[in-house]
Order: sequence, then C-alpha cells, then structure tokens
Amino acid sequence: MQAINVKERLKLAREKCPGMPEEVYLFADFLSEQMNEELVPTGVAMAIALALDEFRCGRAKRYEGSDAPATDGRKIVRSARYVLQVIDAVTDKEFADEVRELCAKAFNWRPVRRTDVSLETKESFKKFFEPCIFPAADWWAGAIQLTDKTELAKGMPSMHKEFTTNEIFNFWYGICVQLHIELNRGNFVMFGTNYGPDRILHEAAERAHIDEDYYLYLFPAKTTMVVTPEKVEITSAYRKGSTVIWEAK
Repeated sequence: MQAINVKERLKLAREKCPGMPEEVYLFADFLSEQMNEELVPTGVAMAIALALDEFRCGRAKRYEGSDAPATDGRKIVRSARYVLQVIDAVTDKEFADEVRELCAKAFNWRPVRRTDVSLETKESFKKFFEPCIFPAADWWAGAIQLTDKTELAKGMPSMHKEFTTNEIFNFWYGICVQLHIELNRGNFVMFGTNYGPDRILHEAAERAHIDEDYYLYLFPAKTTMVVTPEKVEITSAYRKGSTVIWEAK
C-alpha cells in the first residue's frame, strides 16, 4: 500500500473529529510529532505502539498542545484507542481498515466507526440556524460515538453502537432545533449531562430513536456546554477549567 503523510493529517484531529476527550487529541498531537512524514499502515501501528510505551513509562515529558506533565499519561493511554476514529477520518478507508486490523491484533482495540453529518447537509441548514449551533451539535454527535465493540459492564449486553447516518443526523438536528429555540429566548444556553443527558440531549436522542438503556454509557458524564452567539465552551467535572471549542470570527 502506498505511504501517505499521516503526520500532517493527524493535525486535523480536532477539526475532523469534534467531541473527543482532550486526551485523544493530545495523543494524536504526540503521534504527529513523532512520526515520519510518509508511512504505510504498519508504520502507523508501530508509531502508536511506541507512543503508548512513551506514555506508560513516563518518558513523554511534555507534548504539543498541553502543559501537562507526563504523569497524566495514564489518562491518555486509556483514551488512545479512539485515535483510530481520527485515522478513519483523515485517511482513506482501505488505509484506515488496515491500521484498525493491526491495532485489533496488537492492542485489542475495536472502537466503533464514527458517522458525521456531511458538510453539504450543514451548508443547506446555514440559513436556518445560528453559526454557533453547528459546532455545538457536532461536538455531541461525536461524543456519543466513543464506545467499543465490547461488553460494557457485567450483565449488560455487548455494546456495538455504530450509528447509521440517519440516526446521527436526527440526533444532530434535534440539538440544532432546541438550541435555536433557546437562543431566541435569550443570549445563551447551558445544557449537558450529570450521569445522563438533560432535556435537550434527551429529546435529541429520542428523535434519533436511541435506546434509553444506553444513555448512561453513551453520554460523557458531568459535562456542561455553554452556547452563546460568540462562543461555545465545554466544562467537565473531571478536568480543570473549560475548553472553548468555537469562537465567532
């Protein structure tokens, strides 16, 4: 298979895959700094293995995009498997499939494949919704797709929730509609999750016919989003401070 510049493509992780834990982006940043410019899938799998070893052993002193010390490496290792969703988004299917196959054998990584709302669809809704709404809905549509093809907990059925394009669109559109209504009532909206989704997310999930039994596992816990016409910001009880995911130009 032809080698491609995965190094540069990984730098698009935040743009191509919104809604991921920051640790995934930091792992992608670290990978992009350590990689050669041109790699085949085997080279990508080897780079992932070396990066995991760096974080497990505490040798990754500091990495691009963060001032966190290497002691945070364990969190990065726990989330690192979702870098495969980034590779899905920034490379072609044949290349990404081979990387997935290698990582399944080497690390037992089997994260679900991600579905996103197309740019063409978003373009068609631009005249109906405020610009701040799209990054907010994109973030949540990405966040509910961080699941594995594994048993989630004792007594729970195997979770293999690869959403259809229609399900993701309906969930995304449901958030867009609710945010549009709320922003027309005031200049900001605050919503999110405790251990399950609040009203806006719950109604969007119902619109997409997502099984309520999985809400606890699909939605990131204790996460709050604040949406204003100028900015979209995320706060998690498990991280210090907030993260701005979009600002008006």
